Amino acid sequence: MTTTQTPTDDMTVSVDEAAEMLEELQQELRDGTLTQSEIAELTRIWPGWEGEDPEELKTAGWLETQGVGYAFNDGHIGAWLAQQQRDARSGKISAERHDALDAALPGWLEAK
Repeated sequence: MTTTQTPTDDMTVSVDEAAEMLEELQQELRDGTLTQSEIAELTRIWPGWEGEDPEELKTAGWLETQGVGYAFNDGHIGAWLAQQQRDARSGKISAERHDALDAALPGWLEAK
């Protein structure tokens, strides 16, 4: 299971738990129920949390478990996938990674 140290300094949660927590916190922000000190503390321990996409967080966690060469800290999934496409077209990825990408993400090479 993929885990991350977000959103507290000493708490390890699964990526799915972090995504659910993120959705709740973003809703509380929209509702105006977070105090300025809560917002500041969240920003300290999870920089960029307000704009992070919970679904992308879940997808990143899932991708990391699929043997396709994605690591949670690789950044935005779209940029990572675009790099995989460039590498595949120039013959820079192994047959094993190509097969893993085919299995996990059918149509990945043609995706835009």
